[in-house]
Amino acid sequence: MKRLAAMLAVASVTACADASLPTGAGFEPAMAATKSGSNQMVPTQFAGLIPCGNGGAGESMTLTGELHLISHSAIDAAGGVHLQIHTQLKNIEGWGNTSGTYYRAMGSQKLTSNAKAGSSFSFISSFRLIGRAQAPDYHVRENTHVTVNANGDVVVDRSETSIDCG
Repeated sequence: MKRLAAMLAVASVTACADASLPTGAGFEPAMAATKSGSNQMVPTQFAGLIPCGNGGAGESMTLTGELHLISHSAIDAAGGVHLQIHTQLKNIEGWGNTSGTYYRAMGSQKLTSNAKAGSSFSFISSFRLIGRAQAPDYHVRENTHVTVNANGDVVVDRSETSIDCG
């Protein structure tokens, strides 16, 4: 399911490439010189594997729906670049390719990046596939943080992932 998280992150960044609306309250970096943001719904489709699906044998599935993307970016007076992207799954559903079991996806992701002489990147993801009737649910949580110092050395690289079936 890391593939799903990565695909959602790529979709988030891709959708932000056209950011043109002014930001609202809630993202006000100190001394911001340039700000932009966007709020959009993006149709999506992706495939994944449910390891606990099909009676524990696992099965592939295809999910379709929309991603609600909200982005804010700013360049401050000192040249620092700040980015926040929030992604929420909307009406994403699919069926197991073997069992035909219906699943509905729920969850959100938050990406925060601050870049200057040194930079940091944080990514938080939590989503759940809810199985209908007796089908098991599937929950993925991921928390990643990377910090690079002014010399380009990675000084923090931490990632925690948990996956639960049931």
